[in-house]
Amino acid sequence: MAGASSGGGMALSAEEESLVRTLLGPGHEIVSVEKEVKIHEEEILFINGKPLALEGPQGEEIRRCLLNGTIPSQDLINHLLEEAGLILRPRQTVKSPDPEKPISFEDFPRKLVHAQRHPEMQHTLLLWSRYFYSPVQLLSCLQRGSHSDKELYSLVSRWALWFPEDFGHEEAMESLKLLFNGLSGPFLNGTADFHGTSHLLQTLSSHLSGLKKQEHKAQSQLNQAKESMLCPLNDSLATAQELTRIEMRHLNLISSVEFVNVFIRDAFKKRQAVKEEDTQKMDPLFQAHSIASNQTVFYDNYVARKCVELANFNSMMGIINGLGQPPHQLDPTSNFRSYRSTFGAAISRSENASDSIQRIVIPFFSLFVKDLYFAKETQHMEVSADKGLPVTQAQHIANKIMEFARWKDLTCPYQKDPLIAHYLLKSKPMTEEELDYSSFLNEPPMCSFEKSKYKELKAKFKTSSI
Repeated sequence: MAGASSGGGMALSAEEESLVRTLLGPGHEIVSVEKEVKIHEEEILFINGKPLALEGPQGEEIRRCLLNGTIPSQDLINHLLEEAGLILRPRQTVKSPDPEKPISFEDFPRKLVHAQRHPEMQHTLLLWSRYFYSPVQLLSCLQRGSHSDKELYSLVSRWALWFPEDFGHEEAMESLKLLFNGLSGPFLNGTADFHGTSHLLQTLSSHLSGLKKQEHKAQSQLNQAKESMLCPLNDSLATAQELTRIEMRHLNLISSVEFVNVFIRDAFKKRQAVKEEDTQKMDPLFQAHSIASNQTVFYDNYVARKCVELANFNSMMGIINGLGQPPHQLDPTSNFRSYRSTFGAAISRSENASDSIQRIVIPFFSLFVKDLYFAKETQHMEVSADKGLPVTQAQHIANKIMEFARWKDLTCPYQKDPLIAHYLLKSKPMTEEELDYSSFLNEPPMCSFEKSKYKELKAKFKTSSI
């Protein structure tokens, strides 16, 4: 409805006349004053309790849609929501006339050392440094550079903490010792310098030794002869907890540098497509996934649901895949939307959790690796000695890897269950008949056909280990 107005001259009241005299001040005489009253009418649309006047072309269009019972266009709806303050209008940023330049190969060591006040940036540069240098080469460059002892010690301390596997080879460890021997500054108060470097080397050696033992133990378990066992595990929560314990143990063996090494190998192959066979060549990265998908095929949906509750998505995906369930979480056509939604909720819970159980996050690992590939490919990220390192893109991927590192370094709150662990690690993948028999052990046959089938299988597996 168009706005309307009406008005007319009216005499002032005594109160109004007094107000006018006050405004004019002494010495002024009021000759004539008229008061005009205007009435303005307008239509107001309330959106979530917020008033919005239907004015202009947009108002006319909304009014027409309301009268005709039609749905406004999406652009018009967005305009209304923006005017009501319910959504923010995207800001148009001014493109920088001097875009961020990649860090060159020659300038990389200096940038790395000077990032001391920005740990996340230093972490990113150390992570991607292997595109340009081996650990031994980088240590040599740092030793030749004009850096203070304090800067070098701070950098190497973080390096050993974040990526201890870089010093797993004897040559790298000797290069580290050589660098420490060259430190002579008083930044640690004289003799304390020796004790500081000595303690760091001792801690690093102890960590690497423990890591090698874990890797050897995990590999020996994978290589052990498997047994044909039919073991009805009725406690779905206990089974899911043991699966989580195994997953966390294997994830702990995965180094953050493995991901960047994958990119480097892929660059040497000059491949653009991300394929499953590329990722499966990384044996250390897929130990946990093979345990989940090959050894837990007999578990039902209850175990998978418990795994979701424990934020163990790798085992959950393995169980669903092994049981041949309908896609849902595994459906790639929607970019695993259902999984990503549930996984995002688990991450939020982990970030705000106060106990060790709720902090656990175990991603669907093969998808996590592929996501890193796609993050690199979709950003057209090219890293080489000639083109340097694009910092913003590198930091985006490094943050994802850093988040994974936090998940894998969490302490598992579950105690080992010897019976379930023995079954998961020692049993062979089950045949279709073994799977049917295991199902009957957990849920008795109902119809005559199932009873006949169970009787047949029971006779066949009567000598099996139960």
